[in-house]
Amino acid sequence: MYKVFVNERPIVLSNTPLGLQNGPGFAFDGVQHLKALYTAFKDKPTLEGITVFADDFETLKEAFWAMFKVIEAGGGIVQNSAGDYLFIKRLGFWDLPKGKLDKGESIEAAALREVEEECGITGLSITAPAGQTYHTYEHKGNEVLKVTHWYYMQTNFAGELIPQAEEDITEARWMNKEEVKAVVLPNTYASIAELVKQL
Repeated sequence: MYKVFVNERPIVLSNTPLGLQNGPGFAFDGVQHLKALYTAFKDKPTLEGITVFADDFETLKEAFWAMFKVIEAGGGIVQNSAGDYLFIKRLGFWDLPKGKLDKGESIEAAALREVEEECGITGLSITAPAGQTYHTYEHKGNEVLKVTHWYYMQTNFAGELIPQAEEDITEARWMNKEEVKAVVLPNTYASIAELVKQL
């Protein structure tokens, strides 16, 4: 199953109807049908979500992916020695540090580099994978699907965090779990909220 966020609302790709708890369900009926569903969903903001399902799940996934320019990114859910989590504020929303891969770079290396660059932090180590998020957007007339690979990270860094201004980051901040619930969850992206709820 994949949950792809389109304008902060999910399209769920599945091999079963899932009880249609994510809104109306549609059986996959070819590429053109899938494109029409996607366009209609984008243009109907009142629809909270849809499910598209197929017995041949790989064919459904390949057809959906083929509709986009796919960009891979890496990011971190960083915890310090006090048990607090690292968040950034970008364009008015709380987010987790992440960024696109450089040419020839591994996803793990990109995730570490982006966290370092966006927060001015050092001494990071990856402890475990934390899953992927998926969201779409338009860029220069192209439909883009961003696949972000997340990693749990640890650090003993105790210095000053430096938000990367050229990436429109205005704040980098450590937060405990209570602050995450009170501050981040009401003002973040739907895909980030899915990750944060697991903390």
